[in-house]
Amino acid sequence: LRAGTENVLTIAGCGRACRVVRRQLDSNWERVMQLTTDFRQRLEARIDGEVLVWGGDSPKVPHILSLHFAGLEGRHLQLQQRLAALGICCSNGSACHSVVATDDAATSPTFQKGGDMENENEQGRNALQGEALRCSMGTYLSEVQCQQAAEIISNEVNEMLQESSGTNS
Repeated sequence: LRAGTENVLTIAGCGRACRVVRRQLDSNWERVMQLTTDFRQRLEARIDGEVLVWGGDSPKVPHILSLHFAGLEGRHLQLQQRLAALGICCSNGSACHSVVATDDAATSPTFQKGGDMENENEQGRNALQGEALRCSMGTYLSEVQCQQAAEIISNEVNEMLQESSGTNS
């Protein structure tokens, strides 16, 4: 860069934005943590099968919830696609998960802890880590949107569980 080419207005604006975010950081953290907790409880209450939470209740960032739905083994990607068609954007697996092109899977540090799934053996954790639905809560997500998402997700999971068991209502 040569003198005079710096975008001073953008630099100043970025500094201002950082100050605003810093002032709201603690309140946003608490709010998003509560949304995530409420979302998890709604899913656990509405879903017919077992909802397994990676990391359990161990300390973690408040905005990410990584879930496994017992009974949907091998179908979490299908669930993600069904949810996307309904306007719910979730990820599949772990952001830090990688699989090597051999029989060995590189277990992500996120899944090594296991949380609720700590009783699973190493092989079971490796197999299931790609079987997670990762939901992220944002600062601007409303409580109503969170409730609606939990309802849509639980309806889809329950429908897929019924399809798996061969009982359609």
